[in-house]
Formats: sequence, C-alpha cells, structure tokens
Amino acid sequence: MSDQLIFDLPCYPALGFNDFFVSKANKLAFDLVKNWAHWSNDRLLVMGAKGSGKTHLSNVWANLTNATFENVIELDFNLQNINAIVLENIELAASRLDLEERLLHILNHCSSNRIPVLLTSNDFSSRAGFELKDLNSRLIATEHISIEQPDDALLSAVLIKQFNDRQIQISPSLIEFILKRITRSMASIGSFVEELDRTVLKLGKSANRAIISEVLDKFS
Repeated sequence: MSDQLIFDLPCYPALGFNDFFVSKANKLAFDLVKNWAHWSNDRLLVMGAKGSGKTHLSNVWANLTNATFENVIELDFNLQNINAIVLENIELAASRLDLEERLLHILNHCSSNRIPVLLTSNDFSSRAGFELKDLNSRLIATEHISIEQPDDALLSAVLIKQFNDRQIQISPSLIEFILKRITRSMASIGSFVEELDRTVLKLGKSANRAIISEVLDKFS
C-alpha cells in the first residue's frame, strides 16, 4: 500500500485547570498553583525532575493570569504592563552573574508591585545555589513545592486524553502495554502520541500492538 498523503494539523493543548489531570504525584502543587492569590510574597517555586509536568502546570497558570512566560536564560523583556510572570528553569542562572542580577531585579520589581511570579526548577537545591546573597534570600523566602514523577494513574489519564484529542481509538490493554515500555514523563507521552498519530495516518491503519511497538522502539 502506498503511503497516504497526510496533513500535519496542529493539536492544541488544553490549558484550563479543568483540563489538568491531578494525581498523588502533583496534587499539592496543583492546589497551590490554583490558589495563587494566596501565595506568600506573591511567589511560588515549583520544583521537579524534567518531564514531571511543571511546564504544563505553568502554562495552565499563565493562561489563567495572562502571565508573561519566560525561560530564565532569556530574560530580556519589558517589565512594564505585565500582570504576572512565569520564570522557567531558574537553576540555569546559577553562577552566571548577568542572569542572576537580572533575575534578582525581576523579583524585586514584582515584589514592589505585587506582581505574582511562578518559578520552576529541575534542581531541588536551586533555592540557595546562587552567587548573589540577595537572590538566595529571595528564593529561600519563596514558597515552594515539589512535583513527583508521574504515577500510572496520571500517565494513563494523559495518554487517554491525548489519544482522544487526536481521535485515536485504543484499548485499555494497549494503554497498559505502552506504560510498561515508555519513558515515564509527560514529554515522552506527548512525543509518542504525536509520532503514533503521524504513523497511523501515513499507513491508513488503526493503532494496533505492532504499530505501537514500532513507534515505541523509536523512543527506546
């Protein structure tokens, strides 16, 4: 059978709090982010390993608050007329004096103007790992929470949701099969579903164990 012509249509992520799947792994972080109006010092630091769901949760909050979304190594933006800020991967600023100074300036500005700030980090020691003492003090005084690695319940829910978004029919037994073989992170789930979608569209077939195995092999 010749390959079918496929159209790479975007699949937009759901960014409302009702679209965020909650399990034991992320419930405490979810509850804190949802109640952002009560953050101490108007700041929250969410820590967790790569793939734990920090970026998804940050995007949900940014969508709710109309926040400016920035990676810490790209802190060249205007602080005027902003409602809220997400600063991702703050550990990358450590030992880079220019970034540390910029990060401290942003936190001071937001503190003075009661602008809420959501920070994320892959490094659990990032609250006190900077050269600038004032920056360390700010971060130590920042409310913080950790997200654990996704559990089976959370990964299953995310898989099913992403399959439904792409109208991919799949059985519970295949969900279990995927979870036993895939890297256990949100990023891996998203990449796998996207590649599986492209593959079944190209082949003109439904997702079955053989096709799923072939796609999983690309991520092993």
